[in-house]
Amino acid sequence: VYIKDDQKENKISARSNKLFQQINRIIVDCVQGTALDNKDFTVKNFEGKDGYLVMLTPVTKTMKDLFAGINVVVDKKDFSILRMEMVEAGGDNTVIRFTNKKINIPVADALFAIK
Repeated sequence: VYIKDDQKENKISARSNKLFQQINRIIVDCVQGTALDNKDFTVKNFEGKDGYLVMLTPVTKTMKDLFAGINVVVDKKDFSILRMEMVEAGGDNTVIRFTNKKINIPVADALFAIK
Protein backbone atom coordinates (compact mmCIF):
# COMPACT_ATOMS: atom_id res chain seq x y z
CA VAL A 1 0.00 0.00 0.00
CA TYR A 2 1.30 3.45 -0.91
CA ILE A 3 0.39 6.26 1.44
CA LYS A 4 0.71 9.92 0.55
CA ASP A 5 0.95 12.16 3.60
CA ASP A 6 1.27 15.79 2.54
CA GLN A 7 4.32 15.65 0.26
CA LYS A 8 5.75 12.33 1.53
CA GLU A 9 4.91 8.96 0.00
CA ASN A 10 5.46 5.77 1.98
CA LYS A 11 5.11 2.10 1.15
CA ILE A 12 3.54 -0.10 3.84
CA SER A 13 3.07 -3.86 3.76
CA ALA A 14 -0.67 -4.54 3.98
CA ARG A 15 0.04 -8.07 5.20
CA SER A 16 2.14 -7.10 8.20
CA ASN A 17 0.13 -4.02 9.21
CA LYS A 18 -2.85 -4.87 11.45
CA LEU A 19 -4.75 -1.73 10.47
CA PHE A 20 -4.50 -2.48 6.75
CA GLN A 21 -5.46 -6.12 7.30
CA GLN A 22 -8.71 -4.90 8.84
CA ILE A 23 -9.22 -2.31 6.09
CA ASN A 24 -8.80 -5.06 3.50
CA ARG A 25 -11.31 -7.26 5.32
CA ILE A 26 -13.87 -4.44 5.44
CA ILE A 27 -13.43 -3.70 1.72
CA VAL A 28 -13.87 -7.39 0.87
CA ASP A 29 -16.98 -7.54 3.10
CA CYS A 30 -18.43 -4.54 1.25
CA VAL A 31 -17.68 -6.02 -2.18
CA GLN A 32 -19.12 -9.42 -1.23
CA GLY A 33 -22.16 -7.89 0.44
CA THR A 34 -21.32 -9.35 3.85
CA ALA A 35 -20.57 -6.07 5.69
CA LEU A 36 -23.84 -6.34 7.62
CA ASP A 37 -22.74 -9.74 8.96
CA ASN A 38 -19.50 -8.42 10.49
CA LYS A 39 -19.85 -8.87 14.26
CA ASP A 40 -17.00 -6.42 14.97
CA PHE A 41 -19.20 -3.43 14.06
CA THR A 42 -22.72 -2.10 14.35
CA VAL A 43 -23.89 -0.95 10.94
CA LYS A 44 -26.18 1.91 9.94
CA ASN A 45 -27.19 2.53 6.32
CA PHE A 46 -28.36 5.77 4.77
CA GLU A 47 -29.55 6.45 1.23
CA GLY A 48 -28.66 9.62 -0.66
CA LYS A 49 -29.39 10.86 -4.17
CA ASP A 50 -26.32 9.28 -5.78
CA GLY A 51 -25.29 6.64 -3.30
CA TYR A 52 -25.40 4.99 0.07
CA LEU A 53 -23.52 5.69 3.27
CA VAL A 54 -22.62 2.70 5.41
CA MET A 55 -21.52 3.75 8.89
CA LEU A 56 -19.55 1.14 10.82
CA THR A 57 -19.10 1.66 14.56
CA PRO A 58 -16.74 -0.74 16.33
CA VAL A 59 -18.14 -2.89 19.14
CA THR A 60 -15.27 -5.27 19.90
CA LYS A 61 -12.22 -4.19 21.86
CA THR A 62 -9.89 -5.12 19.01
CA MET A 63 -11.73 -2.85 16.56
CA LYS A 64 -12.19 -0.07 19.13
CA ASP A 65 -8.41 -0.09 19.62
CA LEU A 66 -8.00 0.57 15.87
CA PHE A 67 -11.01 2.66 14.85
CA ALA A 68 -13.43 5.22 16.27
CA GLY A 69 -15.60 4.70 13.18
CA ILE A 70 -15.61 3.91 9.48
CA ASN A 71 -17.81 5.41 6.75
CA VAL A 72 -18.11 3.66 3.40
CA VAL A 73 -19.70 5.54 0.49
CA VAL A 74 -21.21 3.25 -2.16
CA ASP A 75 -22.16 4.27 -5.71
CA LYS A 76 -25.87 3.79 -6.37
CA LYS A 77 -25.32 2.95 -10.06
CA ASP A 78 -23.06 -0.08 -9.68
CA PHE A 79 -22.81 -0.59 -5.90
CA SER A 80 -19.04 -0.15 -6.00
CA ILE A 81 -17.16 1.60 -3.22
CA LEU A 82 -16.45 5.26 -3.96
CA ARG A 83 -14.76 6.25 -0.73
CA MET A 84 -13.81 4.81 2.62
CA GLU A 85 -13.22 7.19 5.53
CA MET A 86 -11.65 5.82 8.69
CA VAL A 87 -11.28 7.67 11.95
CA GLU A 88 -8.61 5.87 13.91
CA ALA A 89 -8.83 5.48 17.69
CA GLY A 90 -6.02 8.02 18.12
CA GLY A 91 -7.94 10.62 16.10
CA ASP A 92 -6.09 10.33 12.78
CA ASN A 93 -8.32 10.34 9.72
CA THR A 94 -7.62 8.22 6.64
CA VAL A 95 -9.57 8.53 3.38
CA ILE A 96 -9.28 6.01 0.57
CA ARG A 97 -10.81 7.06 -2.76
CA PHE A 98 -11.49 4.52 -5.49
CA THR A 99 -11.04 6.11 -8.91
CA ASN A 100 -10.73 4.85 -12.48
CA LYS A 101 -12.56 1.68 -11.49
CA LYS A 102 -12.93 -1.09 -14.03
CA ILE A 103 -15.75 -3.44 -13.19
CA ASN A 104 -16.26 -6.90 -14.68
CA ILE A 105 -13.70 -6.48 -17.43
CA PRO A 106 -12.57 -9.66 -19.22
CA VAL A 107 -9.60 -11.36 -17.59
CA ALA A 108 -7.55 -13.88 -19.54
CA ASP A 109 -7.69 -17.44 -18.20
CA ALA A 110 -3.90 -17.58 -18.51
CA LEU A 111 -3.61 -15.22 -15.55
CA PHE A 112 -5.03 -17.99 -13.37
CA ALA A 113 -2.78 -20.78 -14.65
CA ILE A 114 -0.76 -22.53 -11.96
CA LYS A 115 2.86 -22.91 -12.95
